[in-house]
Amino acid sequence: MALARNNHRDDGGILIAEDSPTQAEQLRHALAQRFKQVTVAANGREALQAAHRHKPALVISDVVMPEMNGYELCRAIKSDDNLRDVPVVLVTTLSDPKDVLEGLACGADNFIRKPYSEKYLLSRINHVLANRELRKSERMDMGVEIVLGGQRHYVNSERQQILDLLIGTYEEAIRLNEDLKERERALAHSNRSLAGMFSIAEELNKAATERAVGEGALKRALELPGVRAGWISLVEDGDFRMLATCNLPPALEVPGAFDGLCNCRRKLLSGELDSVTNILECDRLQKAKGDTQGLLYHASVPIWGGGQSIGVVNLVGSERGLFNDDDLKNLFTVGNQLGVALARARLHGNLERLVQERTTALAAEMAERNRAEVEVRKLNTVLEQRVIERTAQLEAANKELESFSYSVSHDLRSPLRAIDGYTRMIEEDHAARVDDEGRRMLGVVRESTAYMARLIDDLLAFSRLGRKPIATAPFDMTALAREVAEELAAGYPSAKIEIAELPPALGDRTLLKQVWANLIGNALKYSAKRESPRVEIGGRPNGQENEYWVRDNGVGFDMRYADKLFGVFQRLHRQEEFPGTGVGLAIVHRVVTRHGGRVSAEGGVNEGARFSFVLPVKGGHA
Repeated sequence: MALARNNHRDDGGILIAEDSPTQAEQLRHALAQRFKQVTVAANGREALQAAHRHKPALVISDVVMPEMNGYELCRAIKSDDNLRDVPVVLVTTLSDPKDVLEGLACGADNFIRKPYSEKYLLSRINHVLANRELRKSERMDMGVEIVLGGQRHYVNSERQQILDLLIGTYEEAIRLNEDLKERERALAHSNRSLAGMFSIAEELNKAATERAVGEGALKRALELPGVRAGWISLVEDGDFRMLATCNLPPALEVPGAFDGLCNCRRKLLSGELDSVTNILECDRLQKAKGDTQGLLYHASVPIWGGGQSIGVVNLVGSERGLFNDDDLKNLFTVGNQLGVALARARLHGNLERLVQERTTALAAEMAERNRAEVEVRKLNTVLEQRVIERTAQLEAANKELESFSYSVSHDLRSPLRAIDGYTRMIEEDHAARVDDEGRRMLGVVRESTAYMARLIDDLLAFSRLGRKPIATAPFDMTALAREVAEELAAGYPSAKIEIAELPPALGDRTLLKQVWANLIGNALKYSAKRESPRVEIGGRPNGQENEYWVRDNGVGFDMRYADKLFGVFQRLHRQEEFPGTGVGLAIVHRVVTRHGGRVSAEGGVNEGARFSFVLPVKGGHA
């Protein structure tokens, strides 16, 4: 209703009693466009003083104020003979029915509920001023008894004032009811939107592939208010790939319907679709030929991944503005969740691919390993056969060697005995006819004969080692080394022999005694010419092996010739200086290797030597 300023006495203007500067300024600004004079007071007391100074046409007062509230101000105005005809409109929240009773009791003409619109404010003021003259001509006090909350209230007021106040209260109740219904509709819409968005998020959490992410999100998006169809496009190398569609109208089912750019895709590529979902009029549906089922509008939801937009979700309906601002913000969050779900699906896909590749590689590796194992088994079979053949050959060779050794020893011993016999006969029967030089030469012949006999004996002993079986048994290696050292020490009274505690051995005691005899005997022989000859015998356990060694401070040897030490008849020193046949270390090597062990040597010229051998703890005999 338009306010006819000329029909009412508004010479006194409007008096506003409001303690809030912001609300007071809003009221003043709204009323200044309609009234010549608008006065503002900060509380009820100042407003009453202003009314006494200049009688207003109407008073608008807040209820809650310091230094005289709105009810007290109204009561003071209505009790003043000069001011009682001034209409008083109270601004309140009407949070309790007692507000109405209090307003009636104090003589208020009308209520305005907070919050209010400018249009409603002016309509209330217009109504109050329009009835001002009528109420003057029909002034009649009357009493009204009201039962409220189980208590009786008696109110004295003018009949028209009571009617105006109750009508105003009724209008406020209707408006409150309409606001409540609107809020219920908005709440129902919000609840449905939130339920749909929660359903989308729930579906995204279950999806494991890109397609499942897209199809699941669109399926659940149809639960949102007004959404009837949808599609998802992803950006790839500056172009778009359709990830999923749902419930499309026939017009968009035709081939090529989604080719090329559209408004939402252009906005996405240009960066305009960067924060909040935009409501767009779909140009594809506008240009589509065929049945669009009345669909025209859509909400475009950007999909974010890695800090950039990677695609767009279009949710389509037939109404402009499918979602309110809160819905749009929630949908933007859904777009972020969709980007996370797509990244997770891609990662899952990559992991699946890597697992498949690894599985394929492992299968190929297993096949290659199986093939290799077959080849190894074949090779082992061949090697075993060759070992059997080689063993047979060695056994035959050993037999031949032994037979040859016996034959050679027999053939060599006969002339050696003859030489030795004739030499003795000359020395004994013809001593007078032989001079000193002759006797020396006869001595050389006899020594050579004896040396040759020892060579034959060592050769026979070496040949027997290849066939002699190994009698395996545990025994005290320390006691064996001491026994051998004591037997040999008598020939080297100046030598000092030190024997440490040795780990026990498992093998043939007789054969291993030959090993100690050769190693200790060599150590004594090659260190005997030293001023203080010394021989150290030691050993230690080493995992599945036991190591033993003999160290001396003798003449040593050149490591360049170390590989010759364990060969038959191999010598690094002159016979005249250190007598020997050159078979001892070869016997050591053969005995140790037949026990499954190994031998080694190290030393230096005039720096002594260290000979060691290793035997397995559990034996390993051949």
